[in-house]
Amino acid sequence: MLTYLESRYLLTIYREGAITEHVKPSKIAELFNVKTPTSISILQGLVLKGYVAYTPRVGVKLTTEGSIYVMNLLHKHRVLECFLHDILGFTKEEAHEESSRIDFFVSDKFSESLCRLLNTPEYCPCGFRILHGH
Repeated sequence: MLTYLESRYLLTIYREGAITEHVKPSKIAELFNVKTPTSISILQGLVLKGYVAYTPRVGVKLTTEGSIYVMNLLHKHRVLECFLHDILGFTKEEAHEESSRIDFFVSDKFSESLCRLLNTPEYCPCGFRILHGH
């Protein structure tokens, strides 16, 4: 089981390096405004859990398990954005911010039900494709 902070680290690794590129722990520390040893400590936990692979002097990258986790989290995030924007009238910026606060806590069942309710949207309000069938 991951913590909310660990999920944000995985998203950051994905955003900085996608699935194939390595990201330096110092870069992650900078983005989270923490010292590098703090970042390394969290990354070591993610390595032990099998979500990231570490190569000395190169950095970390997502494992297959980490990639699957991130794709699922992004699906939840983007479906929530659609709901908040299209149904509740949030701006796309507000929908993004609110989704970032709650996407980690939403179950797969809830996300899939919401997705059906919204007629399986193809894109979120920010313009990113929503991948289905993960």
